[in-house]
Amino acid sequence: MTDIADSPFHAAALRQRSVPLLTITDLETLQPLLDRLRQRGVRCLEIALRSPVALQALAAVRRDHPDMLVAAGTVWTREQWRAAEDAGAHCLISPAAPLELLDHAAVAATPWLPAAQTPTEFGLLRSAGYRIVKFFPAEAAGGVAAVRALAAVLPEIRICPSGGINADNRNSYLAEPAVAWVSGSWSGSA
Repeated sequence: MTDIADSPFHAAALRQRSVPLLTITDLETLQPLLDRLRQRGVRCLEIALRSPVALQALAAVRRDHPDMLVAAGTVWTREQWRAAEDAGAHCLISPAAPLELLDHAAVAATPWLPAAQTPTEFGLLRSAGYRIVKFFPAEAAGGVAAVRALAAVLPEIRICPSGGINADNRNSYLAEPAVAWVSGSWSGSA
């Protein structure tokens, strides 16, 4: 298993603190969006595999902006994992921890960030060796109060909240010592 904690993407996300989550549906919008993000100092981002052009967008970022680190998000299957690797993803991020991906991650070289919502799920991922876990959907699952509760019983886990994070609430999450970084698709500053 290659833990995302040891990856260049994670190191950049720690510096950046907020990782933009992009759902690209039109490749023509990609370059202007990347230009705006780069002007704001963004060097790592996540592209959700939620559209027919998502993998093309990921490959375009890798080709046209080799200094940027890009994660493939919303990865549910091994097929998506392989396709994202082929497109050049630096790492993979999921909204859960599907068993087929837990098995695959145990032997894969590409770092993966699985998600959890409950203490049981976080505990299982800790037992599997994960030091960084995505908390999704953060706002719907209790928000900052839930992060505090999880951190109290799992102090060795760093948490990456996502889902309902926006420009108005992200600083509340980032103020929590257990939070490594947040991701969201807000339109405010990155």
